[in-house]
Amino acid sequence: MNKSVSPGRIGIDARALIPGKTGIGVYLSEILKEWLAKDSRIRFELFSHRPIDFPEQERIVQQVAGVRQGLPWYLFRSHRPVNLAKPDVYWGVQSLLPLGLSNHIPAILTIHDCVHLLGAKFAPSLVYNWLHRLFLPVSIRRARRIVTDSSFVAEQIGKFYQVPPEKRVVIPLGVSQAFFRAGRADTRDPEVLQRYGIQKPFLLGVGSLEPRKNLKTLLRAWQQMPDSIRGKYQLVLAGKPGWRLKELQGELKETQKKSNLLLTGYVPETDLPQLYAQAELFVFPTFYEGFGLPVLEAMASGCPVVASNSSSLPEVIGDAAMTLSPEQPPADWGRAIWTVMNEDALRHSLSARGLRQAALFPWERCARETARVFDELRAGETLKKEGAAG
Repeated sequence: MNKSVSPGRIGIDARALIPGKTGIGVYLSEILKEWLAKDSRIRFELFSHRPIDFPEQERIVQQVAGVRQGLPWYLFRSHRPVNLAKPDVYWGVQSLLPLGLSNHIPAILTIHDCVHLLGAKFAPSLVYNWLHRLFLPVSIRRARRIVTDSSFVAEQIGKFYQVPPEKRVVIPLGVSQAFFRAGRADTRDPEVLQRYGIQKPFLLGVGSLEPRKNLKTLLRAWQQMPDSIRGKYQLVLAGKPGWRLKELQGELKETQKKSNLLLTGYVPETDLPQLYAQAELFVFPTFYEGFGLPVLEAMASGCPVVASNSSSLPEVIGDAAMTLSPEQPPADWGRAIWTVMNEDALRHSLSARGLRQAALFPWERCARETARVFDELRAGETLKKEGAAG
């Protein structure tokens, strides 16, 4: 970490750290662990609507409001405890800043995607879509720096919100060493699979069950596979129920009639590496991703990948997966799945390339580059104060 300027106390939107962490929660948790280990000067104040799932320690203060609705609380009420705490810098980890945040507190904003611009088909909910359309421009103007997970998202906010390049910083996410460890033959744990009722051999999909993930294409592709394949392999979908799940129910029922389909529900990050490592293939037909962490996790586990070539995914995948357009028909996805499953040389090649590609994304680098953004902002604030005093 850069130690030229003390970052002092950093206030953080910690709503993503509630139990049942998904992508943003993993991102924040990994950065905090790396940052705390590498910089003994840092102090964090975590603000959340519900209890936080992160180890307590003396350099972290947790402020929990104890309310159910996180986004309305965050936008309209969370500024009160933040302003009272007076952190040196505030970090909006989930694309928005509290509307009443004091102008005396400089802020950094991380924008993971612009899914709210794509319409109701892709938004997590209508309320989410509306609130982000209304308040993201306000947050962008208020923030001193904008961090994105990918060049794709940086270009989107430049295009749609006229954010100049000098205000944008691209910092790719990372992948935990737990996924690399799980990929070794001597670390496979069959008991993890047994807990979820997973039968080998199986194909894996990971992500919330919602329209943006394009699961209808995967399910229809699987329905069209030969009986010999559907009879031999289990299709496992791991993830929380998402928005507009009813639209997917018909396809899920039809697939269950024709094959061995398992919905595990949410899988905690402690178990997830074993699912990737023991799967025959990971399939990710998503329409849109701001980064695509599941693809990176699958590659780090040595699991061959068939994925979309949309949005940010080419930046993450490189040449380490078989890719298709999410708009291609299910038959094309079925052929791609069939090809990888039946060509051993291709499977081994994708696995090896995936491991090399995933090694380019350590969390240590993500944390180090994030800390640098805070240091540079603090250095600028110090110069400003010195100039005013002089």
